[in-house]
Amino acid sequence: MNHYLPRLHPRDEMGESALSLAFILRNIVEHRWMIAIIALVTALLGTIYALSVSPVYESNLLIQVKESSPQTADVPGNLPAALDLKTQTSTEVEVIRSRTVLSRVVEATKLDIVVEPKYFPLIGASIARGSKNISNPGILGQGGYVWGAEKIEIATLNLPDSLLGKSFALTVEDNNGFRLVQKELGIELNGQAGQVTRARTDAGDIEILVEKLAANPGAEFKVSRIPKAQAVEQLQKSLSISERGRQSNIIAVSLRGSKPEQISKVLNQVGDEYIKQNVSAKAAEAEKALSFFKQQLADAKKNLENSEAKVADLRSRNGTFDVNEEARNLMQQSVVVQSRLVELRQKKAELLVRYRDEHPSVVLLTRQIQELNNELGNIKAKMKALPNVDQELVGVNRDRQLNAEMYAGLLNMGKQLGMVEPSRIANSRILDRAEAPFESLNMKRSTMIAVAWLGGIMLGIVVAFLRGLFAGKIHDPREIENSLGLMVSAVIPHSESQKRMYKKIRRNAKEVMLLPMDKPSEGAIESLRILRSTLQFLMRESERNIIMMTGPTPEVGKSFISANFAAVLASIGKKVLLIDADMRTGYLHRYFGLDRTNGLSDMLVTMTNIESFIHKDVAENVDFISTGNFPHKPAELLAHANFGKLLRMLSTQYDYILIDTAPVLDFTDALIVGTHAQAIFNVVREGVSSIIEAEEAVKRLSRAGLTVTGVIVNDVMPNSSRYSYGASRYRTFTPSLEYHGRETERIQLLRS
Repeated sequence: MNHYLPRLHPRDEMGESALSLAFILRNIVEHRWMIAIIALVTALLGTIYALSVSPVYESNLLIQVKESSPQTADVPGNLPAALDLKTQTSTEVEVIRSRTVLSRVVEATKLDIVVEPKYFPLIGASIARGSKNISNPGILGQGGYVWGAEKIEIATLNLPDSLLGKSFALTVEDNNGFRLVQKELGIELNGQAGQVTRARTDAGDIEILVEKLAANPGAEFKVSRIPKAQAVEQLQKSLSISERGRQSNIIAVSLRGSKPEQISKVLNQVGDEYIKQNVSAKAAEAEKALSFFKQQLADAKKNLENSEAKVADLRSRNGTFDVNEEARNLMQQSVVVQSRLVELRQKKAELLVRYRDEHPSVVLLTRQIQELNNELGNIKAKMKALPNVDQELVGVNRDRQLNAEMYAGLLNMGKQLGMVEPSRIANSRILDRAEAPFESLNMKRSTMIAVAWLGGIMLGIVVAFLRGLFAGKIHDPREIENSLGLMVSAVIPHSESQKRMYKKIRRNAKEVMLLPMDKPSEGAIESLRILRSTLQFLMRESERNIIMMTGPTPEVGKSFISANFAAVLASIGKKVLLIDADMRTGYLHRYFGLDRTNGLSDMLVTMTNIESFIHKDVAENVDFISTGNFPHKPAELLAHANFGKLLRMLSTQYDYILIDTAPVLDFTDALIVGTHAQAIFNVVREGVSSIIEAEEAVKRLSRAGLTVTGVIVNDVMPNSSRYSYGASRYRTFTPSLEYHGRETERIQLLRS
């Protein structure tokens, strides 16, 4: 394939051998010092990270949300809907996350006051975490660095808004004293632990109270206070709140941080503040309900007193008498019906708050109310048949009895409301309080260091592999001789003319496109002429005249070499037959403006009328056989006896038969064709082929009993040392004396 063809078929850059164990082991040995350095650097960085990273702890709190109902064993009776405490868990999650709750948590736990010991960079914090005692601060008494379990607790730090977020340095002094300094603003004040210290500065008044101070003189701490809103926002982002399980009504609240005691304290405070808020809200609702019923009770009492006054007035005007049995029964029926009407109307009013008139429950209550109204109308009609005095007496007695029952019911309900304590109203409780965690979520320090070493070694091996993968590309033809001991038969320089010509080849232009015809003085053609001289010397006394061109992988330019070398061989009067035996991707026919059909694959199947498959004089003294239609089994077709028979028949008609085959590392075709060849050239390409690919190709041919005549290095760029060429001339590769010695041995081998 032409050496200007883009890489159309993705494949492993190193070929099959790159993945072999031998290749990996060779790279490890060759780059052992690089691997060791990378492993050492990676392990050092990993160790520093393991020592400097702060441990991360996690604690959690469980809250149960209870689904209460208006009627419970604790609160008997039919309490109003105001005490229906059924709550959605998702709503409670947002209540816990609210600023109302968390702002109180920040105030109680002093999260807006940030206090950190001054540790030595990278390793100071790690050393301090491993110590349980108070240390001697600093390095040789200097620097104020803390190395142990030093601790201070600041209860109050009031700063003006302009100083919020500013860092202060608090240095411990003798006799529980301290010095607070802000160098940028020139602020300095001295105080005593356990006492409030105040100072007036240009930025505003400062007030600080250090409750506890556990550190030796000279220890330094970094102190600052952030805005409360910022602390609340940080806490909101840090808290993880979710329902545990599905419809479990259990809320899990978790928090991560580097201080186990602090995160458990904060979580418990979150739970306490939430319960307080919940109790307060429910108590307020109960209080409102109680106030409402007190008003209802007062109204009922007043109505009852009015009814009793009417009864007394009627008795005083008409004297003491009693109604007959019929009137008494009608009065009792009227009281029962009206009581039931009051109850149903109240229920309907409650339902209309949530539903429309068309709701089935509302429709049912409306029908029941209508039935009771009809019944009450019948009772009133019967009462009209009574004497006037009886009617009036029944009416006032009925109203008095009805008001008395309502008053008694409201009085009992009010007593029940007064008995309900706020704690019994709350619909949530803390199920599990947060505990200070013992183990961090981080990987253990020893494990981190071990992983860093292992990762460093693996990284070094990968780098070595990639270095071998990319750095192993051929950039200097001498690498082939020096590293592999292979003979370089020709070095073909890069050709801009061929690059332009190949654009036409890709378009399948119907014309002959060969450098010897268009640019006979090109450096690439000069190199092919030198190869021609070498080949003539090699095959001077050989009976066979078959030459095979192959390569380790695609895209090395063997088709370019084959087409142009055929023209160079024919230019000295030799009759040349060019065969495209790459029945996988071969496209030599495009160099001559021909079609692929009626070629080698068809010829091997029929083996009749051979001349009809040969394209005569595609160039001066050059005949050509294309691949033909790509067969399903190219290797089997080439291994058939017909191929050898065909070559023997054609070799008598031509001075040279030049065969272009498929890549060695991808297919076995070249191994089959090579058994018929007198000379075998392995084409590699600078910057594309690798040393290992070239070596593996030669090994595969050797294992098949074939001997590589030489290596052709294609597409060598002008800046390659010893292979540069200018506008007027090209300095070709000069074989070494050792090369000539090996070449003599090869010629003797070929002759034998």
